[in-house]
Amino acid sequence: MKNTKKIVAVIMMATIICSIFVACSRGNEREKENAVNNTVSVENNTQDITENKDKENSTEKVTDDATESASKSDEQKNENQTVTNQQKETTTTKKVTTTAKKQENTTKKKVETTTKKKVETTKAAQKNVSPKDVQKQVNAYIKSKGATLDAVNAYGIHMTPDSASWSGRISRLPEYLNDGTTLKTCKGYVDAEIAHGAKYLYCYYDSNWFYVLWLD
Repeated sequence: MKNTKKIVAVIMMATIICSIFVACSRGNEREKENAVNNTVSVENNTQDITENKDKENSTEKVTDDATESASKSDEQKNENQTVTNQQKETTTTKKVTTTAKKQENTTKKKVETTTKKKVETTKAAQKNVSPKDVQKQVNAYIKSKGATLDAVNAYGIHMTPDSASWSGRISRLPEYLNDGTTLKTCKGYVDAEIAHGAKYLYCYYDSNWFYVLWLD
């Protein structure tokens, strides 16, 4: 009877020991499994963090690229606008210059036309100038200078080349009459004699020459 109890006690002790060993084995397996799971979880978390970081970096890069692209686009727009404005200013300047040049050419043509007409009119008016016309103009000039015209000398003789002093012997050739040379020369002698104190003057014409007669 006692042997049977001992056997039963040994069997129970063996069973308890086996149970404890199994429990410990299962605990170790669970710890290993948890450790593996934790490792996998850490690896997954690390991978997720790395992927998130990569995504963030990619997003930042895309944002930076977009910002840089937008900045370059704005700069390009500003450059294009500046070029456009410069082209408009150049075009406007060209238009103003062209308009001014046209106005200048128009004014120049008008002046040239007017001058040409005046010259042609003057030339036409000077054709066939007679000696008598020149004589009248010179004597009128003498009066305008305040001198006495056609005075008589102490003997009552009207001024002639023989009774008065004279300057000249000025040509009466038609070309000199027509171009004003004879008239200009006679007036020059009148001015010279008045400057030397002559008070009496007269333009004399003898059918060949003009004389500027004078007396003090």
